[in-house]
Amino acid sequence: MATQYAKAHVFICPSAIENSPNSVGEAQLVGTPCIASYVGGTMDMITDGYTGFLYRFEETAMLAKKVCNLFNNEKLCKQISKQEKSVAQIRHDQKTNDKRLNEIYLSILHHDNKLDI
Repeated sequence: MATQYAKAHVFICPSAIENSPNSVGEAQLVGTPCIASYVGGTMDMITDGYTGFLYRFEETAMLAKKVCNLFNNEKLCKQISKQEKSVAQIRHDQKTNDKRLNEIYLSILHHDNKLDI
């Protein structure tokens, strides 16, 4: 998938309902400029105009305009690509996420042990 994302000029996530789309994170990690509908967790993954673009799901004309903007502005594509890669690398850092997941599990175990006392 990374090879396909890297070949693409833009990645679009047009979901009507979304949680935290892995596809957006994957595209961002390789630097493919992203456009996603303004639903669910996409707002936490994309800062509009900085690490990609958001549009209202119903507004397909807005989506088309954003796609055209990216195809017509190589400088903008490079800027978005650089910024989203930087943010995505932090968000998806394996060591940080592993450490946080372990902290969560230990917190749950600690909390459960208190209940048994």
